[in-house]
Amino acid sequence: MPASPYIKKVQATRIKKEIAELAEKKKYVVSITKIGEKENYNVKFKTDQPPFTNGVMTLNIDMTGDYPFRPPSVRFAHNLYHPNVERGGELCIPMLSLDNWKPATTLEDILMSILQLLVEPDISRPIRFDIAEECVKDPATYKKNASECMMNLPP
Repeated sequence: MPASPYIKKVQATRIKKEIAELAEKKKYVVSITKIGEKENYNVKFKTDQPPFTNGVMTLNIDMTGDYPFRPPSVRFAHNLYHPNVERGGELCIPMLSLDNWKPATTLEDILMSILQLLVEPDISRPIRFDIAEECVKDPATYKKNASECMMNLPP
């Protein structure tokens, strides 16, 4: 059943507010670009925490549909060397699952959770087992490989 005009207006207002609040996080957020007519955005961000300090990462956040009642689709727009990030950019992050999603969760909450995950990989939920194993058995090599991957990101 399609959302009522009132619900659509509430959704649009919330998304606009959250995008504006996220844009104020200059320590992390480099730019936010809307893609097309729908609520789909590229968020370029950075971190000062190794091993991901050598570049700017891009998240694609798609809030079309029932956001905030359902989680947005969030994925990296590029490959990232991380045990919780699939080669196509898909993230393994519990807060974005239907079972764990809370409508009060904001885009800032999501970004902060991703930044935390980058610094502290969740080895109990890896998507890429080879990188998880390297992260545990040889952390120095993992950090070196992750840092090198950052140098190859598109501008």
